[in-house]
Amino acid sequence: MVLVEMKVVIIDKKYNQKQQKFVTSILEGRTVAESARVAGVSTITAFAWLRSGMRDDIDLYRQEIFKDNIGKLKQGMELAVNTLFEILMDKKSSKTVKLNALKVIIDNNLKICEQEDIINRINILEQNYKENMNYGNK
Repeated sequence: MVLVEMKVVIIDKKYNQKQQKFVTSILEGRTVAESARVAGVSTITAFAWLRSGMRDDIDLYRQEIFKDNIGKLKQGMELAVNTLFEILMDKKSSKTVKLNALKVIIDNNLKICEQEDIINRINILEQNYKENMNYGNK
């Protein structure tokens, strides 16, 4: 996966080769056990790495990859939306085609709003959790 490979450059500076393989494997969607095998370490070592702060870094890398992918989707989205609006405004388009274009526009806008709301809620929950964990450690 190209985006993961681009992020490995960032990972290189902080982690040794086995840790880099582990992080890359996690970012590619493998489990901790599978990623430990890929990196050539025990699952005990892998979980120790995660507890030592690697999990936060992995979360940041995932967010960066997600943002990169969203950016690419947004680039293609402009063309798709413009095409939908062209169909909608085209006097030659049938009512059925226009209704389908409207449905796509409305459904996708609703999904985007729902997803943004969910992401915001998750971010708030994660922040509250981290603050509570830090408070408990003091």
